[in-house]
Amino acid sequence: MNISIIGTGIFGLALASVCTSNRHQVIMWTENPSLAKHFAENHDLKPISSFSIPDNINVTSNMKEALQTTDLIILASSAKYIRSTCLEMSKYINNNIPICIASKGIENDTCLFLSEIVASIIKSKHISIISGPTFADDLLTKAP
Repeated sequence: MNISIIGTGIFGLALASVCTSNRHQVIMWTENPSLAKHFAENHDLKPISSFSIPDNINVTSNMKEALQTTDLIILASSAKYIRSTCLEMSKYINNNIPICIASKGIENDTCLFLSEIVASIIKSKHISIISGPTFADDLLTKAP
């Protein structure tokens, strides 16, 4: 399965690591071209974390590239960027692509839940949410 993870924070990386360990193809998207270049060249998250990005995870700052062959989108960007990210994503996906929201919070200006924002912009028939008492570091180290 081809999985696109939108957001390159520590939780997005943790989810990407889990996906690749289950033999899925993963591409991560960041809005920052210099950060994408850093990740691609160095495979590290410094100064965010001491964890490395596995070689089989691609990172891009091109949304079209990130979504062109995806079977699943995991939305892991910061809550304050969900609306703008979804507006950009909507240019490149169809309504049959499942979206899993891994971001936490609400939109400050509207007090909308992130799922409400996603559903209002992307008319996907398949929107889900992943949440719970987990920590990115625990996922990366495969701790229970």
